[in-house]
Amino acid sequence: MGQKKCATPVYQHISESPQQFENWIKNKIDLKKTNILPQGRSNQEQATLYTIPVVFHIVHNGESLGSGGNIPDGQIFSQMDILNEDFRRLNADTVNTPPEFRPVAADIEVEFVLARRDPLGQATSGINRIQGIKAEWNAFSPIDDEQLKSTIYWPAEDYINIWVTALQSNVLGYASFPESSLPGIDNPETNRLLDGAVIDYNFFGEGFNAFTFSKGRTATHEIGHFLGLKHMDGDPELGVDGCTVDDFVDDTPNVEDQASGCPTGIVTCSSTDMIQNYMDFSDDECMNIFTEQQKDRMRVVLDNSPRRLSLLTSAGLIPPILGFDLGISEINNPSLINCEESLFPSITITNFGTQPVSSFDLSYQLNGGTLVSATHSDSTLESTESVTLTFPEIIIPEGPSDFRAVISNVAEGDENPTNDEINEIRFLEIREDIIPLREEFIESEFQNGWFVINFDNNLTWEIEEAGNPGFAAGVNHFNNAFIGEENWLVSPILDFSSTTEASLFFDVSYAVNLNRNDILRVLVSTDCGANFNNLVYEKSGAELSTNEGTSSWAPAGPEDYRKEEVDLNQFVGMPEVRVAFIAVNDFGNNLYLDNIEFYTTSLDKIVETQRNSIKIYPNPTSDEFNMVINLKERETITVEIMDATGRIIYTEDFNNTLNQTFSYDMETFPAGLYLIRAAGRTIDRTERLIKFR
Repeated sequence: MGQKKCATPVYQHISESPQQFENWIKNKIDLKKTNILPQGRSNQEQATLYTIPVVFHIVHNGESLGSGGNIPDGQIFSQMDILNEDFRRLNADTVNTPPEFRPVAADIEVEFVLARRDPLGQATSGINRIQGIKAEWNAFSPIDDEQLKSTIYWPAEDYINIWVTALQSNVLGYASFPESSLPGIDNPETNRLLDGAVIDYNFFGEGFNAFTFSKGRTATHEIGHFLGLKHMDGDPELGVDGCTVDDFVDDTPNVEDQASGCPTGIVTCSSTDMIQNYMDFSDDECMNIFTEQQKDRMRVVLDNSPRRLSLLTSAGLIPPILGFDLGISEINNPSLINCEESLFPSITITNFGTQPVSSFDLSYQLNGGTLVSATHSDSTLESTESVTLTFPEIIIPEGPSDFRAVISNVAEGDENPTNDEINEIRFLEIREDIIPLREEFIESEFQNGWFVINFDNNLTWEIEEAGNPGFAAGVNHFNNAFIGEENWLVSPILDFSSTTEASLFFDVSYAVNLNRNDILRVLVSTDCGANFNNLVYEKSGAELSTNEGTSSWAPAGPEDYRKEEVDLNQFVGMPEVRVAFIAVNDFGNNLYLDNIEFYTTSLDKIVETQRNSIKIYPNPTSDEFNMVINLKERETITVEIMDATGRIIYTEDFNNTLNQTFSYDMETFPAGLYLIRAAGRTIDRTERLIKFR
């Protein structure tokens, strides 16, 4: 296996105009060079030491601490040492830098520290450990990337997120380039929820790895990308290589190909290749240099790119408050979606500080109304302890509500106000339905208990004309620059209690816009909507797409839709099921849903038929047959089986029939011709069936 296989070029190939970013950064570097300080000293000579907080998310496969992907702390500490040595040019192997390259070798004057404070202001080691849902992750799959990073994530404005896990296809790592939504840059910003680096645990740190050629320089290489550096050879993974394309850094010689192993004296492009550069692909033991102009590039990014600049003043750099820090941990009730209008508000408070707290007030407010307060003074809340306060019963209104909770009057004082208040949206929706069920969005507004959760009051699901024919539910991502925004389209409470089989079909229409990765996800709740813990469908980008286009997408007809199917058998017998269709914005293109249909039949038994029809199969049969009924609306259907003389030998009524498949055992029936009739309010059809031995 080769030393370096970096997936960053393919992963990051989302920019509509990378040359604009290069032009912008070149102008910034030129401006910096012309800014001469007093006594003739340049900005470069007066560089400030930048300190950046890092959080390592160890996403393992359930191994015990210190084994497999659940790597030991020592491996993490060794990686931090390597990063700081390489970026400060304190690495012992600087002596191996060839003499011709030593004049341009640079101390980047960037140091990395493990985060000291987490997003809630609590003390942290800067190391998180969590079991992932996959044994290995595909660096080239947008869905894998999103699932991995959503497993655990800290705000990219305040931390470098580095996920350490097992990667497929011999990929050692990948990273996101800096956000480039700055003046003079037309590129959409990188999704903040995906911002960071991913490293395979086998190539992380030194002294713990299965591969002896790994010396922890994969992280150095990927953080170089994170700070704006490109590969030295022009990224042949994207079909861009050769001596005419380089890394936009003048003091790194152009190279024709990526280095492999640890060669010496290689000359391509009329100059000696700098195989010692961290952004080449040579073995770790050969790497020992960043250059002065690579330094210029990285520091311009740190000075200007918003999510890189904000790292320098992150609260994650500040040791946590070690005294008095009381904070709201969770609003337990009301839950996200509620099925009872009468409830008891419940809020959990945690002592995040090191000192005990004897009393405090907790208040809540519903939809900006009167603050309802309670005092906790029954017992002292020790460090790390939590207490849940429950308030008297209230009635919440139907639809969305704003629920605000606030801590005040902490007896000993509270030195960290950032976690003293929380404001979240909550819903009451009590309408119920059963399956089978079909929703075609034929009205101008959502009906029948379907509703939308719009967390930020921005663009969201709407019913609009969308060619299927008629109306469909659509969400506008083409004009929505809020990357990562979620919009939920939620079903009524669905009763699965009388079903033994269940499945879901729906039509989707989406045109992938270049390589933006808008996501459609389907989650299922079994507790009426309090928790959505079951992911049953997820597609994004090209996999989700039914077309492609760089203009705002609107389907013209049924040919622009694709039918999707989801197995729901795991939820049969449950009385309070909700299904949520979640659109995750990546500033790509518009997404449409139509003909959402729940069956009381497994996927393998479903046969599409025309409305108000029946279909018999297999026909002829030797033992059993299936009858598919497809109606416009639910109604009671009487099924009759008659012999050739018209004598009824079997009859049964089926309530709430819509799109079912019914199975019948004919094994004991004599061979011959039979008539199968389905009759109801809107249908009366009879089909012939031949039974043979």
